[in-house]
Amino acid sequence: MIPWRWVREKGTWASAKANYKGAKPNVDPLVRHLGTLLEGDAGFLLDICRRAGIHRQTLRRWLAGERTPNLADFLAVLQVTGHTLTIKRIPHDNQ
Repeated sequence: MIPWRWVREKGTWASAKANYKGAKPNVDPLVRHLGTLLEGDAGFLLDICRRAGIHRQTLRRWLAGERTPNLADFLAVLQVTGHTLTIKRIPHDNQ
């Protein structure tokens, strides 16, 4: 997990991530993609958390692979960032 103080000190999420050696590989692919969408400064991330109604530690735990987001919170963050999640039915071969 990347400490928030690193993000504040380095100025951007990408800078903090580049200097952090303890990243966990078990982050869900959707959350990993969300992390790339959210690469910005710490103030930006805190504003997203506030507007989505989630705690900053919740987002940090998602991105660190410590927790998996529930659908409602994940959709709230996507909506705040101007993104959406689409669910499509995949037809089965036996139909």
